[in-house]
Amino acid sequence: MSALIALAIGVAVVIGGIVLLRQHAFIALLAAGLAVGMLSSSEDIFRSQLRGDALKIGKVLSDGYDLEGMSDDFKSGEYQVYRDEVSKGWILQGTATVTAINGKQATIQTGRSLHRDDMLVTAAVADQARKVAEQPTVVRLVNGFGETCRKIGILIAMASVIGACLLESGAAARIVQAITASLGEKRTPTAFALSGFTLGVPVYFDTVFFLLIPLAKALYRRTRRHYMFYVLAVVVGATMAHSLVPPTPGPLFAAEELGVNLGLTILCGLAIGCVCAISGYVYAIWLDRRLPNLQPTEHEEVSPPAGNQASSPPPLWLALFPVMLPVILLGSVGVLDFLQWQPSVQWFDDLVQLLGDKNVALSMAAAVALVMLYRSKKDANAAHQSIQSALSNAGVVILITAAGGAFGQMIRQTDIASQLAQWVPSSGSAYALLVIAFFATALVRVAQGSATVAMITSIGIIGPLAATMELPFNSVYLVMAIGCGSKPLPWMNDSGFWVVGKMSGLTPGQTFKGFSIMLTLMGLTGLLVTLAAARLFPLVP
Repeated sequence: MSALIALAIGVAVVIGGIVLLRQHAFIALLAAGLAVGMLSSSEDIFRSQLRGDALKIGKVLSDGYDLEGMSDDFKSGEYQVYRDEVSKGWILQGTATVTAINGKQATIQTGRSLHRDDMLVTAAVADQARKVAEQPTVVRLVNGFGETCRKIGILIAMASVIGACLLESGAAARIVQAITASLGEKRTPTAFALSGFTLGVPVYFDTVFFLLIPLAKALYRRTRRHYMFYVLAVVVGATMAHSLVPPTPGPLFAAEELGVNLGLTILCGLAIGCVCAISGYVYAIWLDRRLPNLQPTEHEEVSPPAGNQASSPPPLWLALFPVMLPVILLGSVGVLDFLQWQPSVQWFDDLVQLLGDKNVALSMAAAVALVMLYRSKKDANAAHQSIQSALSNAGVVILITAAGGAFGQMIRQTDIASQLAQWVPSSGSAYALLVIAFFATALVRVAQGSATVAMITSIGIIGPLAATMELPFNSVYLVMAIGCGSKPLPWMNDSGFWVVGKMSGLTPGQTFKGFSIMLTLMGLTGLLVTLAAARLFPLVP
């Protein structure tokens, strides 16, 4: 069966399961993965497995061959040669010996001529690919699920602990108060946006909105105007951090699947997210002028969940420390890796790599947050309950993300990359891929409502296609395009739409004009900034 038909069926299962059958996203994603896996032939799986580790003949030169996919640790030796014959699949042509390497050019000795697009793989890689192709669908699905858990499980758990500690210790409120006090009452909406962006890195969007919306209402009661502006200022920061800055699940999963340095992803997410937030902030000002007399519908308000009040809120430096520590550690290592820095002392290099490990960085930040929580609570039982609740919520997110990873692996094993490559224009195809990534994510987002599920589903489509191309820019821009694509046009199938509308006392129509249109504008702005940055700052060392 065509890989594109299998993909369409898989996406239909996800959307139909969530929207029509009202199934949990975890169930829908697993069902979609199982459906796609059952539609994949062993030849498709074998071909897709080889593509990830094969060298492709790019050009046949007079004195050798130009190879694509060659890594820095590529070694000369004996390889098997496979050729893609449309009617028969990939057929073994014989063996070849790579004897000399100069950059991406190689001298190859073989008993027969090699053609453009022939694949060179080691015997070990070919044997492993054949074993995977012969595995039952359920085994492949479970392996994809487990591999995703290995990559993101600890990170999401630690991020949830950090978020819970910030809220329950009073650190989040302390950060908001400090920003508001430093900017003054006239600039309080700016403080809302900055607070939302800062807290949106470790804390989920809904929770940040719960925290800040009472402050927006209090300011409205004092001024009796600009209510829409205050509400949207709360939304504008947290929503972009949620989709662009790890360790929130969407960008974290996308970065892991594309093999992008997590520190670099955080830095780019912060930079592009700030530009997107500014565009949303400008729209909020414009819309507020169009609705100057807007008032909340008080009887529709929903109160945020009550939490235990901290007896002793932490100082500002300690409140910020769990947020900034992983950003500093991961960002620093990302910059050093990009600059290809090599320390002269081995123990110092080992220390830098240890502290820059994403699991270590998030765990250290969680440890600091836990100390801060116990210091402020003075009640071990209350603190224990807060952490238990946070880890329970993290477990659900991990299940959804891992199920999405399994679904994505099933999509890749259809060898969809070879078919999608035919749809991408040859001129400027790498930049066209950014646009495709954006709109593919946006389509899934509009259809089923969840930004995270949209990113997880999209990466399964875009990842295999990106692997077939030599990008002139760092893959971090693909992560940004996918993240921005998760923003456009949230509507009544999105939980965030109702959280914002009900808690702020806006009607569905007002929520659409404010929340939905603003997020769409921010997503489109992010796409344009990502395209410009990919050309001007490709970040390819």
